[in-house]
Amino acid sequence: MNNSTTIPTGVPQNFEVHETFFSMTDGRGVITDGNAVFARVSGYPLERMVGENHNLIRHPLMPRAVFHLMWATLRQRHTFMGYVLNLAANANHYWVFAVITPIDDGYLSVRIKPSEGRLEQIEALYADVLAQENAWIAEGVSQGAAAERGVHHLLRQLEQAGWADYRAFSHEALLGEIKHRDSQVSARGLRLFNEVMANSAPPELQHLHAQARHTHARLNGLFGELDRFLNGSLAVVERTQAIAQIGNSFQLSALNAHLAAHPLGASGVVIGTVAGFLGETARQMSRNMDTLSEHIADASGAVSDVASCICVARIQIEMVLSFLGEIGEEAESRQHGSAAEARVRSLQKACGRAAQAAAESVGVMVARLPLLQADREQLQKDIIALQSAQVSGLTEAARLGVAEQLGSMFSEMRQQMEQTKAELEHLGEGIHDLVVMTRSMPEVVKTLLASLADGQLKAEGGKTAPSRVVESVRP
Repeated sequence: MNNSTTIPTGVPQNFEVHETFFSMTDGRGVITDGNAVFARVSGYPLERMVGENHNLIRHPLMPRAVFHLMWATLRQRHTFMGYVLNLAANANHYWVFAVITPIDDGYLSVRIKPSEGRLEQIEALYADVLAQENAWIAEGVSQGAAAERGVHHLLRQLEQAGWADYRAFSHEALLGEIKHRDSQVSARGLRLFNEVMANSAPPELQHLHAQARHTHARLNGLFGELDRFLNGSLAVVERTQAIAQIGNSFQLSALNAHLAAHPLGASGVVIGTVAGFLGETARQMSRNMDTLSEHIADASGAVSDVASCICVARIQIEMVLSFLGEIGEEAESRQHGSAAEARVRSLQKACGRAAQAAAESVGVMVARLPLLQADREQLQKDIIALQSAQVSGLTEAARLGVAEQLGSMFSEMRQQMEQTKAELEHLGEGIHDLVVMTRSMPEVVKTLLASLADGQLKAEGGKTAPSRVVESVRP
């Protein structure tokens, strides 16, 4: 089957905000499995899609750059997430937010319906990137090269819109989509999955359902803490930026003091020495600020990774529960319980990968937070040294009778130091809050991993559980 000649109708293909669907492919992108919702929304029977390349549902208005970025990410064994426009069998279109994870020798794609309100922005962004790609191709550039250029163009557009990179954009989008979907599901009295399975479902599937609900409850609890966690990280970043901005002015103030002391000749030697000390201390403080900023960036990135991994794991365990609800009511699952169980286990693996990645990101945070404390303490020492020199400079200026000329400089420097001290205090409070929040997280994630490992242990008939539940994948 090939949809390259299909003309899109421009009509949306409807599905509901509480519905989740998935497809699995091999390493080449050939479909190997999916669920009933995927078949209904795409308009193709599942048995006809199995064996076909996933580009069967590719919409011609999707920029090549998005797929180029997707494959580059997946080949590094990382999770890709983003907005994708698909083409149904009847030529209608449907938007999804896709979370695509490497698993075994292929890939798992779990999709939800975008509802947060970003689609207008995404449509304009994708149209712009696609227009650029087509213009390059018209000039004789190959499609592959146009896709590579398109990635750079896409990233520049995202940067101009305020995101550091695609990863930051996709992390924020995933969290926003889940939160908005949850609010809509709650407001409309919908359910993401059945709370119980049909009594006629095989016992092994009922056991998997109970286990998945337990995992979902733990993930939901972690998800509820994400806003506080992310806001705490943002507060630390903002305090660091404020300190850096004030700190940069110290070097200029020291230089001004040195220039003002020069006309004083021999009588200004002490002032010049003080100004020199202030300048060197300010430069050292700037270097220490750079170190703090690097450590803050690492910790903030880890916080973002933890949040993203929890979001991914939650989407995937909800897919497990939704799929169990589907197959629990099918006659074939009752006749072939072991085959149905194997399909569910494949979905569970992806959730385990995300949980393992969350655990590793928590480990990065645990390692980085003490460094932040040490960096802050060093900056406090720098401020004490600057204050001592500032007082000496102000005293010497008064002794020489040039307080009017130099006094205001040293007084202004003192105000900057007081501001920096206040910001360092706020930074310390922010770091402490992050430490408190992080302290409990390893145990919670460890319990989650143990729950997933327990399920894997039962599936393997009592074999010893591996020390690493699954291969780590960083979103």
